[in-house]
Amino acid sequence: HNHTCGGSSLMISKSYASHLFPITSNLQHIAVKVNIPELHPLPITICSVYIPPSHNTNSQDLSTLFQSLHPPYIICGDFNAHSPTWGVPSNTTFRTNSRGNIIDQILTNDSNLHLLNTPGTPTHLNSTSGSLSAIDLTFSSLQIAPSLSWATHPDLCDSDHYPIILSSDHTKHCETILPPRWIVEKADWSQFYLLTSDTSSLPNPGLTQQSITALTNFILKSAKLSIPLTSGRHKPRQVPWWSKEILSAIKTRRKMLRTYQASKSQDDFIKYKLARAKARVLVRSAKKRSWNSYVAGINEPVSPSTMWR
Repeated sequence: HNHTCGGSSLMISKSYASHLFPITSNLQHIAVKVNIPELHPLPITICSVYIPPSHNTNSQDLSTLFQSLHPPYIICGDFNAHSPTWGVPSNTTFRTNSRGNIIDQILTNDSNLHLLNTPGTPTHLNSTSGSLSAIDLTFSSLQIAPSLSWATHPDLCDSDHYPIILSSDHTKHCETILPPRWIVEKADWSQFYLLTSDTSSLPNPGLTQQSITALTNFILKSAKLSIPLTSGRHKPRQVPWWSKEILSAIKTRRKMLRTYQASKSQDDFIKYKLARAKARVLVRSAKKRSWNSYVAGINEPVSPSTMWR
């Protein structure tokens, strides 16, 4: 969307077949149909929405969006809507707004639309006042709602919105399994030499196919006893700019957030913001130093794939 701020996006795993689902709406959104057979036999429409606080949203805008989606569907996004139905009672400045009233009315009239948020659970921390609110909403059609569990991440992850985790026991865990490879730098070559020195158990070389098979198995058996293999499980690469100092700063930021969440004290909120600022400065500085160091070390043409690896 051509907007000066905001916008919506979706990232879908390549493990699932998906395609864009066009919707005509005045609201910032993107919708995709995704095949998740473990959750539902029909493709599930997933729609991400962003509505800025200043947007003059009317009932028609929201009704059109919801009605454009064919069940089964999941709708999630920052609606900037306030209502006692999902709001945070501990927020002393809480007020229902017109957008919250509109969504409440739609929920009342549409028996197939289900709100997944846990009432009273905040999804946003105001970085100025420290007030907590629930403005990020997640809806689904009724037929898949019982299979979905809604929760927020315990850490803000350097944002002012808590990441929302929508999970289901019916979906498979997508883990990339790669073919194991030999870790030759950790090989015990002395043992490998010892194991392969005695070839008396091998058949007559004249029997071609039998000899090849026996020799291959003989070498592989010796290798497995002398050279370790990778597990085949994909491990995310550690970023080159990571350090113990950054890890410590992030742990402190998380600790200060938990302290503020428990106390709601302005002093603790200030301590949290200071810890967050320190972690941000460390991460940004480390990224810049790492990139400058990498670029300075390039002495010959490098392909884009190698540069961004």
